[in-house]
Amino acid sequence: MLRFASAALALTLIAGGASAATLCKPAATPVSEDSVREMLTGKGYKDLKFGKDDGCMEAKGHNAAGKRVEIYIDPANGQIVKVKGE
Repeated sequence: MLRFASAALALTLIAGGASAATLCKPAATPVSEDSVREMLTGKGYKDLKFGKDDGCMEAKGHNAAGKRVEIYIDPANGQIVKVKGE
């Protein structure tokens, strides 16, 4: 039973890591931070600070309701791929 549980845990960790790695693809010419900031501001996000995480452009800030959020943006096309905290 312990062997099965260990195998299941290992499989879960591998699958979770694989999905995070494929969230965003590298871009030869990434979108600019200014254009992403403009797009996010238009959607009601504010107090934005930018960084990178798992190949994505990451913006941390607040939504229109004032709730803290982390937004992951594909650097190749500027599309939001994931929002945490809403």
